[in-house]
Amino acid sequence: MPFADLETMALADYLTREAARPGLWYYIDIPQTAGRAIPAALSQRMRPYRNLFTQDPDPGRSHEAKMGDVLDGFLGGLTAAPCRAASGHTPWHMLDALRAALPDLRIFTMLRQPEERVIADYLYQCSAAHPPHESFQAQFPRLEDYIDHPSSQETMTTYLYGKGPRPTPEALIDHLGRGFAFVGLVDRAEFSLAQIFGAMGRTAPAFDPPPAADVSQDLRALIRRANPLDQVAYDYVLTVLRRQGA
Repeated sequence: MPFADLETMALADYLTREAARPGLWYYIDIPQTAGRAIPAALSQRMRPYRNLFTQDPDPGRSHEAKMGDVLDGFLGGLTAAPCRAASGHTPWHMLDALRAALPDLRIFTMLRQPEERVIADYLYQCSAAHPPHESFQAQFPRLEDYIDHPSSQETMTTYLYGKGPRPTPEALIDHLGRGFAFVGLVDRAEFSLAQIFGAMGRTAPAFDPPPAADVSQDLRALIRRANPLDQVAYDYVLTVLRRQGA
């Protein structure tokens, strides 16, 4: 059942129907949204579960190529080792083969207010938790430098829609509504997780929303101007969730 059905149908009907359906649930883990809480909950509540990541150390291969190998191996092994849920930092286009092979696949994700996500992403990549943080800081000594760089822009849209030309706002909304089983919001996490895990027939995990970043309104405006499609996606999901009582 596509997310857009929640524009008109009752939430209880959605949850009842989804909980009765078979199929693999796949979480597209967008950086600096809810990446730790949801995989942890899936590993406890939706076993067998696989967190897909690469350990290929080859610097000559792109991350996408490495993750492509991981996804191919995962898909090839599903017959021998079925899963109920999986997740990974995998933009939409990387799941083409998985979606083609699994017609009952249900993809879900979480979005975060674009200003907060970009700021959190910058702070994380500047921290010691990010191994190449020194080279990152050398390239982007200020938050403004990162905001202005294409590598920081429209990240959520890339994960939601895939690589290639940017969609129109209308195409992005249509894709979100038709392609995803559910899209939640970090600042509506309690409600969002209750619906996501309710659709799986499971209880939702606890989640502590991160605090708002302490930055100027000028910087926030700069982020909004650099990420208009991310804001479109966020606003659409917020409208749907509010209609359902979030």
